[in-house]
Amino acid sequence: MTQHPQALRLPFTLFQTQNRMEDYSADDMRCGDLSELQLRKNLRLEKVSGMYDPWRAERTDLPISNYAVIRHKMSHQAVAKKLFDEFRRDSLPFSFLGHRGLFTALVDHFQYGEGKPFASSELNGAYRRLIESEWISGGNSSLSLKKNRKHH
Repeated sequence: MTQHPQALRLPFTLFQTQNRMEDYSADDMRCGDLSELQLRKNLRLEKVSGMYDPWRAERTDLPISNYAVIRHKMSHQAVAKKLFDEFRRDSLPFSFLGHRGLFTALVDHFQYGEGKPFASSELNGAYRRLIESEWISGGNSSLSLKKNRKHH
């Protein structure tokens, strides 16, 4: 029997730090703390793009024939820029869920922010609405469940 995929229940937490908010010394808030081996083998990030290879700093053109694969050397910075551009482009289908501007601002900050805190009135507003709607619903919220788990 084939199992049908279940719809994603929104809002959905994709990642959450195990440490308290604003703890920039937390090990899960660091950049560059994983080796290439850990990224490729443990996290299975061997192929992250169909066109760009960050490990070899190359762009691969679509084959002209079944036997010809053309590779062009690039700088690591140029490959990183292209990967961020792909990330923005490939996220377009998710813009139908709203907050497209917030998402692109977050990706831009991730690319250019140099580890500084991210601030957004749109994000603050969305979080405020989440807290208010969960308070109205009588406390059976994802926030109160997380809070209760920490105290048990």
